[in-house]
Amino acid sequence: MAEPSYAAPPEPPTRVAAWLLLAMSGLVSLSLIGSPGTTDVGLYWLPWMNHIDSLGTGAAYAAAESDYPPLSFVILRFAHHLGQVMDWDALTALKTTIFLVQLLSTGLVLAISGSPMLAAAFSAGVTLNGMGLAYLDLFVAPTLLGAFWALREGRPVLGTLLFGLSALTKWQPLLIAPFLAIHIFGIDSLRPQALLAVVRTPLFRRVALVAAGLALVIFMGFGREPLPALHRATHNAFLSANVPNLAWLEQYLWRTLVEGSAGLGDPATFMANVGRPVIWLHKGLFYLAYAATILMAVRGPKGLAPTILYAITAFLGYVILSTGVHENHLFTPLLLGFLLAALAPSPSNWTIAALLAAMANANLLLFYDLNGRGTDGRLVGIDLSLPMAVLFVAVWVSFMFGAARQFAPAGEEGRGRFGGAPRRHAMARSLR
Repeated sequence: MAEPSYAAPPEPPTRVAAWLLLAMSGLVSLSLIGSPGTTDVGLYWLPWMNHIDSLGTGAAYAAAESDYPPLSFVILRFAHHLGQVMDWDALTALKTTIFLVQLLSTGLVLAISGSPMLAAAFSAGVTLNGMGLAYLDLFVAPTLLGAFWALREGRPVLGTLLFGLSALTKWQPLLIAPFLAIHIFGIDSLRPQALLAVVRTPLFRRVALVAAGLALVIFMGFGREPLPALHRATHNAFLSANVPNLAWLEQYLWRTLVEGSAGLGDPATFMANVGRPVIWLHKGLFYLAYAATILMAVRGPKGLAPTILYAITAFLGYVILSTGVHENHLFTPLLLGFLLAALAPSPSNWTIAALLAAMANANLLLFYDLNGRGTDGRLVGIDLSLPMAVLFVAVWVSFMFGAARQFAPAGEEGRGRFGGAPRRHAMARSLR
């Protein structure tokens, strides 16, 4: 008997599906426009917008005595004017501004990567932070995405300008500045002679001129207020402000085992005013890890993809080891992960992007629901933020391990474990 023949199944319309998914992610984001966000909205963002209306942008920035850079207030001024023009309430104007920035950022991811699927994943990945909880982190996305696009196109001066605008919108990108400098100037040694040679190049002078010009414009518009704002951002007495990291575990164990003020079934909470010795111990650990990552970046592979990976590693070190880290600070690694997948597409880099997006969103969901009012859903006999902290630490350790595997001491090629032949690692595959 003749075997029946079957027609081959049609291939799924993956590109069409990706575009549809992109549209759906945008609609889901827009559906959250009525979400009130976290308490930061009522305590800070909306009052700042009112002060901008009555005092002007510069005076409102000084009066706020915030720990935010000045360009965040410029964008809030746009939101305020948008509300006036459209006759909207302040919250609707703010959320619409966040949504417009999300659309612009998603479009940039699409333009850089050419992948509607990656753009859809990005849009979905930033929805909770932006439209759900109304954090201002998305304000930094267009310029930071543009900075890396400019570096890919071989336009370091433009990249420096866009990166400077990013850092003047949110302070967190400053943490990755040394890695961009290593990439832009091709730094492969920290010897004084090598660094002096970099300083003498025309490129360094052009980059320095852009940085000085940005600083001059900011000081003309806002005076010296950005300096105390930066000081406030880097000097607070929180161990961990709702981030499941090493300090989060430490403060929970202290309350449970030393103070006896919490049991294993009680929720973990952040601690303030723990004393400068404890703060500086954590900062010292972070500084050591940060310096080690810079050294590995100097000695390791060069290129935009390795630069992003080292930047992610360093930033995760800040999240895990430093103090004063807030729940929304994982937005920067999320953004870097999608940049990595956009600029160097590969399965391993897509996995890294998905991992960082999962970390950022899991952190927010552990402490807030979609309305930003908090939830007890993480309490299931034990606070789920505690095992999550262990996982977060493991992620950073894996990135440090991957970076170390690419490290080559002066005069040597990268070596494998215990001095053997190089072995393939997820990070190594991502560096290609």
